[in-house]
Amino acid sequence: MEKSHKKRIIVLLIIIIVIISALAFGAYKIVSMNPEQSTTSTSVADQNKEPTDSLASIISSSNDLNDFEKQIKAVGLYSDLEGTTPYTVFAFTGNGYKSADQSVKDLFKQTDTELTKNVVNYHIASGKIEPDSMVDGLKIKTMNGSEVVVSVVEKNIYIMDMKGDKWKVTEAGIPAKNGTIYKVEGILLPQ
Repeated sequence: MEKSHKKRIIVLLIIIIVIISALAFGAYKIVSMNPEQSTTSTSVADQNKEPTDSLASIISSSNDLNDFEKQIKAVGLYSDLEGTTPYTVFAFTGNGYKSADQSVKDLFKQTDTELTKNVVNYHIASGKIEPDSMVDGLKIKTMNGSEVVVSVVEKNIYIMDMKGDKWKVTEAGIPAKNGTIYKVEGILLPQ
């Protein structure tokens, strides 16, 4: 009887290990999901509405862009986004800022405003780029001189930075009287 009891315990332990392994693998797959596997599509703002607000005003009134607004003000770009020159802005959302590595967040706390301005300028391109122009492989030169690359997968738009990180656009083409805004789930880094 002792041997059959040991066999049952061993079989039970094997079953428990298999179940735990399956649960751990499932949790790993959820946590490490590729952004391209996201189930929600990029939302495109209504392009038929005549914009009355500036880029700066829209950024200020959007709660999920508070961190981005703080940075454009810190480096003196806020007034540029109030003017008449058209820009396309890839504004990182609050969730994008919160999910950034601590080293990236620390970059914005530095007193070296030129370095911070370089990163913020990497989120701004000259001219107004409409959502229907955002095609797969499009390279966009930003205000800091480096490019971002557009990736389109199904109905999702992604922006890839120079480091190779690809961030999903949650809302595309928010119209302003002096350009357009794309809300991005992460901070774009030039290098």
